[in-house]
Amino acid sequence: MNVIFFDLPQQREALKPFTLTRPVAELRVGILTLAEKWRSRFTTDASFSYLTEAYLQGKFPLVVAQENVLINAGVCPTATLYQRVNELRSEQVIMDQGTLVAVYLSEEDAASLAQRDYAAIAQNVLELAERYEHVATEEAITFVNHTWDIFTYNGDQIMQDYALVTQQRTSQPITDPHTRLYGAEQIFIEEGVTIRAAIINAESGPVYIGKNATVHENAVIKGPFAMLEESHVNIGSKIREATTIGPYCKIGGEVKNTVFFANSNKGHEGFVGNSVVGEWCNFGADSNTSNLKNNYQFVRLWHYGQ
Repeated sequence: MNVIFFDLPQQREALKPFTLTRPVAELRVGILTLAEKWRSRFTTDASFSYLTEAYLQGKFPLVVAQENVLINAGVCPTATLYQRVNELRSEQVIMDQGTLVAVYLSEEDAASLAQRDYAAIAQNVLELAERYEHVATEEAITFVNHTWDIFTYNGDQIMQDYALVTQQRTSQPITDPHTRLYGAEQIFIEEGVTIRAAIINAESGPVYIGKNATVHENAVIKGPFAMLEESHVNIGSKIREATTIGPYCKIGGEVKNTVFFANSNKGHEGFVGNSVVGEWCNFGADSNTSNLKNNYQFVRLWHYGQ
């Protein structure tokens, strides 16, 4: 089966600036990116590609085969939803309250994908989906359609990804005698991790620490929490629930309900919460964000489409 992660145009617009440099499926929510969540569920004979803006196709190419299933790139899969998608047949579609979830294109319709530009293809796919046979799904579906969805769903997605990436695997032991663990059965440590004199509390959600990551002295971590390979939680850090630290990041101070994609640093004191941090970002010492304005008014976000 050839799986194509399909960026809905309105979705790409609402998820900017992150989608300026990547397809929607490459956004990280939880431990895994959206694409990795799907890849981990399909069998090894499945292939994957992207239907996105033309300027991204050099790095994220579109591949069309005889059997093509287009999946809404902003959908967070579950075992049940994966099964529904895997059972689709030609000219069948799964919709959720008028939003495309997945569609199995006929061979003839799939052949037209490579003959149009992104905007035309996207419109054509949505029109085809209206004509195809609709397959029901009773499950509530999680869509990442806006920037704030990334941190809103992050805690829940950490828990779902944790079950996926740790199943039938054994955690590396934490041997440091000065590290204190709570809910140790929900803590998974990959190879090469270094932890010194830290407190890790997984009673409210699992904690996943990736390969060669380092947790420094006096750091406090509260789950659900995910930390990817080669990242550092610095001395005396306070990492609160629903936080993901992507690969090759260095994080200090206080952080809550925030996703760092990769290669970004917040190495010093200061608070970052309810935020999404892209790649190659660097926070100066004592930088702060706030999810509550001083005048108690709504926090406003820039929308690239307006």
